[in-house]
Amino acid sequence: MKFEEEFGQSLMNIEVALATSYRDVEMHDNHALNGIRGLIRTYQAINRGRPQPTLKLSPLAQNAFERMKRICDVMVGSAAQNTLHEIDHHYFLQVTGNPLEDDDVDVVTLPHDQIIQCLKRVEKSVKTLHKRGGRRGYYNFVSEFLPLGNPLE
Repeated sequence: MKFEEEFGQSLMNIEVALATSYRDVEMHDNHALNGIRGLIRTYQAINRGRPQPTLKLSPLAQNAFERMKRICDVMVGSAAQNTLHEIDHHYFLQVTGNPLEDDDVDVVTLPHDQIIQCLKRVEKSVKTLHKRGGRRGYYNFVSEFLPLGNPLE
């Protein structure tokens, strides 16, 4: 099974969180990459039983980091699952205009090493799309496929 098929829902959650940070017109792919790399370092430290690193991120990279971390913390089980339900409910209502039913939320819990793999996959996508499309290449690409309301505000 391909990685994208196996971890599709997790990748989608991370990518929606990341893509919504691009609502700030100053946000570009390098900020996204810095946020992703900071989150990878954070989860690697946690996975190894070490203290989380002190990160020095720009405000835009910090915003991307925090949006992705909120989703990832739910997926690793370190945040309440109702947090993801609240995010999904808001997003679902914005996109479809219909309320989200409890049966519609499927939270997949993953270990830290698999979250790290997902983040590395998203990092690879951002790099590739940046090369193809310029400063906001990632956002320009994913915005065609994701209805980008703002589920995290």
